[in-house]
Amino acid sequence: MGPAAVVEYEIDADDHLRWVGSHWAPFASANDAPELAVPSAPGAIWIYFVEDEVRHLWQLIVSRVREEVPFVQVPFRCDAPAVRRWFAMTVIAGKGGVVAFRSELLREERRDTVAVLQRGARRDGALPAVRVCSWCNRAHDGDRWTAIEEVVRSRDLLGLELSPGITHGICESCAGSVLGTTDG
Repeated sequence: MGPAAVVEYEIDADDHLRWVGSHWAPFASANDAPELAVPSAPGAIWIYFVEDEVRHLWQLIVSRVREEVPFVQVPFRCDAPAVRRWFAMTVIAGKGGVVAFRSELLREERRDTVAVLQRGARRDGALPAVRVCSWCNRAHDGDRWTAIEEVVRSRDLLGLELSPGITHGICESCAGSVLGTTDG
């Protein structure tokens, strides 16, 4: 997926996925999520959000676009185990409660593979999960939000046979930015 790629999709007034753009399937495949290449959500898109905090923030953004402003811009990271990727998402109000999402890849940067981020990694549920910000992809080390590589080093995760789980949330910096976004 080159730097000019744009991933687009729309939801209807009931928050069901109604359309995906041509870059959706290649992006899903490139991210080891082939089951998402042809999305078939039986209900609202919110079923894809495991963590309540992240789901709630996205619901606030969608509600805000439908009720207050014509669009909101949200910067975020969507990393792969061996790639850091920076995106700019525009969430746009449409007619009849439709909301369009347009994510443009701004840049990507190769890095050494972070095994704990690999989807197929064998997990040890007894280990404390690594909490990752859904917007900036920094991880929480117990005291602060920092690069995932630093958490891997500080927790000595490289030497483990099994990886800890991953949970997603939002750091204080991103929460303030997301909730304070007024681009419309």
